[in-house]
Amino acid sequence: MSRAKELGGGRFEAFDIALRHRLTERMTIEADLRHAVAREQLELRYQPLIDRRDEQTIGFEALLRWRHPEHGLIAPGQFRHIAEQTGMIIAIGYWVLAAAYQQLASLPEPIVLAANLSALQIAPELVNQVGQLIAQHNITPRRLVLEITESLVLDLKQANGAEPWAKIRFPV
Repeated sequence: MSRAKELGGGRFEAFDIALRHRLTERMTIEADLRHAVAREQLELRYQPLIDRRDEQTIGFEALLRWRHPEHGLIAPGQFRHIAEQTGMIIAIGYWVLAAAYQQLASLPEPIVLAANLSALQIAPELVNQVGQLIAQHNITPRRLVLEITESLVLDLKQANGAEPWAKIRFPV
């Protein structure tokens, strides 16, 4: 039923060996992901942000990776959907921000750090969380870049019926 809904609804899906395999794999990832933060299996990789005008490094983008004890390094594309569906993305997203901003505090001005946000993180608590991290690490707010995807903007617009950025204010 979930698979039929995921593919657009108004349809059916036959339960077969392949579907059983995908379901078992999903349940395993979900169970393992529930412990990834506590077991310190998440890590950040940093991709340089380059100014095209003078080819100087102006900052870094924090990229999440999950170092799974059996499957090795896993990119978020393989677990983000499950994390969002289960609500685990909130804790994971906060961990990413906290770890990234701790790293940013050790980098010289004016280096910036970009981090991606999930749709579920766009909530009033996010403003307080970011404000606390800014204060905790003594970071200049202009050094922070919180990235959202175009699909996230469209999802928020549909859900709220208004421009999402009109409702979100970050401390400056």
